[in-house]
Amino acid sequence: MTPFVKSCLLANKVQFIHLLADIGYPLHTFATEKIMEELFTVEAHKKTLGGQNLQMFLLSYRSKVPDIVTINLVRATLRKVMGRHCFTSLETHEVYHHSDFLFHGAVQDRNSMICTSSLADENGFQYLFVWALVTKRFQIAHFLLLHMTEICAAALFAAEFLRQMAHLHCTPSEREELERVAIVFEDTAVGILTECYLNNMETTMVLLVMERPAFGKLSALMLAARGYSYKFMEHSACQEYMNRVWLNTLAHKGNSLRFVVALIFGIVCPLAIPFIVEYDDSKYKSLQHETKEEFSNFEVGRKRAKRMVNTHIRKICDFYHAPCVRYSYNLLSYVLCLMIFTVFLQYKWNVDNSFWIGLEVFISIFFLTETVELVRSTFSDRHSRGGLFCGRSTQYALVVFVCFLLGTTLQALNAHYNFDVNGLEQLSRACLVFSATGPFLRLLMLFSINQNIGPKLQMIKHMLKKDMLPFLLILILFWLMFSVVFVTVIYRPGGIEDPSSPMSLLSNILRRNFFQMFGEFDSEENLQNVIHRTCTNNSQNLCSYSNAAYWIVALQSVFTLMTNLLLINLLIAIFTKRYDRMEAASQKLWAMQRYLMMDSLLRQAALPAPLVLFSHIGLIFKAIRNRIFSTVEEEQSPFRKSFRGNPARERQLIHWEKLRAVIYLAAVVEENHDTSETTVGFTAPEGTVGERSHSTSHSNSWKKAHRLANPVVTFREVLKTAEVRSSLEQKISTIHDNVSFIRNMLGKAHESAESHYNRGLSAPNTSPKSAHSTESLANAPMVFSSDGHWLAVYTVFSGDLAPHIFDEPVPWEEPLPSYHPIKWRPAPQCVPEWGAQELETPRVRQRLSIWSAGSSNVEIYVAQNPGGRVGIRGRGLLPELGPNYAYLLIIGAHSDAKASPPIKGQVLILSGAHRPAQFPWFLCKHPTACDMDSCSRAVARSFCDKMSDVAAQRGDCTERENNTVIDELWSYPTSVVKVGYAADPINCDNAWLEITAIRINIPTATGNNVKLLKMFRTEGCKAIWVDENNMPKMRTSHLKAFNSCKSLMN
Repeated sequence: MTPFVKSCLLANKVQFIHLLADIGYPLHTFATEKIMEELFTVEAHKKTLGGQNLQMFLLSYRSKVPDIVTINLVRATLRKVMGRHCFTSLETHEVYHHSDFLFHGAVQDRNSMICTSSLADENGFQYLFVWALVTKRFQIAHFLLLHMTEICAAALFAAEFLRQMAHLHCTPSEREELERVAIVFEDTAVGILTECYLNNMETTMVLLVMERPAFGKLSALMLAARGYSYKFMEHSACQEYMNRVWLNTLAHKGNSLRFVVALIFGIVCPLAIPFIVEYDDSKYKSLQHETKEEFSNFEVGRKRAKRMVNTHIRKICDFYHAPCVRYSYNLLSYVLCLMIFTVFLQYKWNVDNSFWIGLEVFISIFFLTETVELVRSTFSDRHSRGGLFCGRSTQYALVVFVCFLLGTTLQALNAHYNFDVNGLEQLSRACLVFSATGPFLRLLMLFSINQNIGPKLQMIKHMLKKDMLPFLLILILFWLMFSVVFVTVIYRPGGIEDPSSPMSLLSNILRRNFFQMFGEFDSEENLQNVIHRTCTNNSQNLCSYSNAAYWIVALQSVFTLMTNLLLINLLIAIFTKRYDRMEAASQKLWAMQRYLMMDSLLRQAALPAPLVLFSHIGLIFKAIRNRIFSTVEEEQSPFRKSFRGNPARERQLIHWEKLRAVIYLAAVVEENHDTSETTVGFTAPEGTVGERSHSTSHSNSWKKAHRLANPVVTFREVLKTAEVRSSLEQKISTIHDNVSFIRNMLGKAHESAESHYNRGLSAPNTSPKSAHSTESLANAPMVFSSDGHWLAVYTVFSGDLAPHIFDEPVPWEEPLPSYHPIKWRPAPQCVPEWGAQELETPRVRQRLSIWSAGSSNVEIYVAQNPGGRVGIRGRGLLPELGPNYAYLLIIGAHSDAKASPPIKGQVLILSGAHRPAQFPWFLCKHPTACDMDSCSRAVARSFCDKMSDVAAQRGDCTERENNTVIDELWSYPTSVVKVGYAADPINCDNAWLEITAIRINIPTATGNNVKLLKMFRTEGCKAIWVDENNMPKMRTSHLKAFNSCKSLMN
């Protein structure tokens, strides 16, 4: 079987690998060191895309691809690419129980399906995973991911590895491809984290920082940070954990004034800290309460006093270890150092003044201890990229320290020997002022932890690096070229007997043109200088030509247009685009910056410079003690916790995480499978059926997970009445297809043959299925964005029809023992799909109950319709589970009883056949930062603008007329009424409408009333004015909104 599996892997036959795994073939034991070397060797000598990618991977470590690719070579190359040890070389035989029974077989057979492979087998399986990634066999890699013991950590590793591999490629297309695949793996990790977080928040907090022995002893949080997985770091679980780490054991809602006082006492009197600052007492073990008789015992009292002293000392240590305290002390230290150093630079060196000597000693100790601490913290980070002195921050700190030493030494020598050399003094001051940039940049790094300042600093960095430097190259070329042209056209050449004069003239022109780019023209003065230097004879050198006065005007005009108008505005446009792009991702950038800053603070000593000198002395004594007594202290970090002393708990956490991952991936597969079934026939490119299916599966199948058995779904299907429900669902689907076919044919009957041809309806022999496909495409909702909001409009009057079992919602409190809602999934084209919102933070799903393996009742985590059950499970035609925010536009005309004859109040409605009338309405998706109240008028105005554009495209009226009508419409009084939940035919058991009504009152006699009817009509209905006291049968939710507005007006 082993040769067959190898051939399937090399031929990229994913289906056969699926089949082998389904019948129970042990893939973990297959990936031995010998087989992995064979796979790497064979692929490295192929002339395929995967072989070329593997060769590029190996050449990053060696100059030549060897004849035999060994595992040691792959491990070394992986270390070079990733900058660390990726996989722990595990040769022990400690048994890990893989939860592969979740993938194979039923629950009663789980004992026979548990794979008890060693950690060494898992290590070989990881190299098989790397082989699939590096050879671009992403379908196999995604399948192998599902069989990893730690799926979330493996997905984060894959995202990091693919992003590092992208740096090895030269072409942008290959880098974009790898980045897209990395995002897919990152989304898998985010989905698993969301599933775990919603199920058990506290266990998820532990999983985030649990040390992963199979992945270089890094935690999931550290893997995400190293792989620049911004979505993962932005997740609510990661932010919640970092909030806890930031305060350590301090109270979350402590008094800020008491915290500042505690910082002061932390310097002058540390013993008083526990009496000042507020702590979270739940993180300390409560003291035992003894009775008076027990307390009278001296031994009991002594033990209690000892516990109190230990708790007091622990609180003091926890205060200094809190990142918020370290941050405050570092901020204060750097501000003080920068202020003292600024004063120090303003005065001459004075060796006779003791105060001056003390100031110099303080600054020298500060720079020395800061540099030593930075090197020590970098050295203590065993997983830093590139080694000790390869980090840019470490290199810059060393350069700053060297400049400080050089500047201080030169100033001391100058003060002692009294050198009368200005250049030496200027060099020393330049070195010192450059060293002052160290504390300045460190202050900026500390400020970056602020949610508003941090992203702005990232913008400045990217603007300088990616925008300003390339632009400066273009600007310098324009500047040099224009200066050369100016000197050549305006002035005569100089003689070789005086070589300095022509270059002096060129330098003057360069200097003048440089300032001209920034608005300092002095055109009249430059013109007079040129005229004054006009040549008097042909033998004169470096004089201006007689027609130079005309040339200078033309050349300066061109130069001004190119630099001040074109290039400077180009730079502004580039900066604006960069700002918009990074502002949209500011939340993700801040989340990553926050982690990096907290990690840096935690790796440093508790005391800031120069007090960190005492910490260094303590570390030296501790190292000597450990050397004498041969003790090894395990590295402690809030972002990585080891469970070596409790392997049972570690296995329990890993298996729980894998169970949640399986449930999540099974739900994704089920959704993808249902989506693929409903989309058949809608996207049919030219070609045969075989060609279409092959191309579709080749391009998209790797994104879909292997079909897994979701335990919740399985048990739910067992408990339901499958025959009745499946029969009812089939009938509903058949009725929906036939009704859609009839409605489509009736609606298109009046159109011409040319219209039939353009819409793709080949009339006589059109089948219901094809008609339904075309009709679904035509009835697709119109989705567009405006000011960060997404709006959706059902363009067909009947486009929001949904089947129902009950005419009115049945409350959840009423018992319905045989209630089984219909699982109705409309075509994806009929459901609005919101666009990407980079500022959107993950919204927490509402849950009905928690599934328990020992419970006889199995329920799914869903949101409940507040009105009750309607008989349709899921979200139907609505874009989201839970509340969907809808806006109704009620345009009413004034009533005037005093007029002769009396004028009745009217409202604009949409009326069509076979269903109640309704008002113009739309759905809206708000960004996270929106309060959903202040934006109501703005989104309604955007809706009107979009409807006017559609009306102009239909030819009902011109764009100018529409703009005039809309401007006049919104000049009248408007009122916003928040209706809230309302029963509506589009509601389902797990999705519903939350309605806001916007009432606009316009005069009855306005001439634009007819144009409004043309603007708001949609396909299958017409817009009409009706008497508001004699309205036709209205949609239930719309009538409720109208009555709410009417009662408010009265």
